[in-house]
Amino acid sequence: MMKKFFLILAGMGCGLLLFASYRLFCPLDKEGPALFVDVSPGQTFYQLAEELEEKNLIRSGRDMKILIWLFGLPHLPQGEYELSSRHSLWRIFKNIKQGKEKFFLVRFPEGWNHYEMAELLKSHNWPAADQFLEKVWNKKLIKKLLNNNFNSLEGYLFPNSYQLRKYMSAETLIEMMVKKFFEVYETFSSQPLKYNFTPHQVVTLASLIEKETGQDNERGLIAGVFYNRLQRNMKLQTDPTVLYAMYLARGFDIEKNIRKKDLSFLSPYNTYVIYGLPPGPIVNPGKQSLQAVFSPEQSDYLYFVSRNDGSHKFSKTYKEHQKAVYEYQIKVFRK
Repeated sequence: MMKKFFLILAGMGCGLLLFASYRLFCPLDKEGPALFVDVSPGQTFYQLAEELEEKNLIRSGRDMKILIWLFGLPHLPQGEYELSSRHSLWRIFKNIKQGKEKFFLVRFPEGWNHYEMAELLKSHNWPAADQFLEKVWNKKLIKKLLNNNFNSLEGYLFPNSYQLRKYMSAETLIEMMVKKFFEVYETFSSQPLKYNFTPHQVVTLASLIEKETGQDNERGLIAGVFYNRLQRNMKLQTDPTVLYAMYLARGFDIEKNIRKKDLSFLSPYNTYVIYGLPPGPIVNPGKQSLQAVFSPEQSDYLYFVSRNDGSHKFSKTYKEHQKAVYEYQIKVFRK
């Protein structure tokens, strides 16, 4: 009699085990679509379990609650998760517990300033996009990352591709960008400099080079022109500094065309009114522009003007430069 009783118990145990395995490891729908589930700040484990049931991703919210009770989660990892009813309950639970949330890739081009970077983040509907601008100017964060009291982190937000999570903080992204900057900068920062620049001045000059050309073969030449002008105590007179000065004074939503009267705009960043370098970078330079500061191309050039095709015409004298301006700018404008 006892043997029969134990056999019944064993059979019931096997049945329960099979049932639990089915609920735990068998997907709800082997052809179900993938859905994005947003685990937002303040959401509870039980609310998530009920949401998964409502979206037909799992058979029962109760099953998920039992898993949470059995295995526990120290906290509910926030983010956006790509889940499917093709996945078992156990797999869905593990993905959330391990924080395997959906990433999206953001590519910041070389030569963008922090205003443009913030606009790109907003276009991705990233919740922390508004905090990005604020953090770039945050004195505590600047001190923490650069060990200095610069006005902003402009110039140190290295242009690259970054994987972002939906609820990643702006500070975390900025820390990643600054870390990448130093990784790149340290590859050549031990090289001797032609001019007695501080590292901050190196980044500042690199930002001017970055905005003046997109041609890698011109960066060294333009660096050489800037060195020549600095040694002769000539103003650098680079147009992008005028625009950046107006950004700082009036905000990013201004007319992007520079007029003649703008050249006299009073600002420490406007190299038409100041001598030497501006107080800080105007954009975030890439590796080639940073390298150009350490490896300027020797020449007698003092001027350059755009040929309107991405390249520049370089001149040794102001008279030659005037001819080039007429040929490539005034004549083209009149036409």
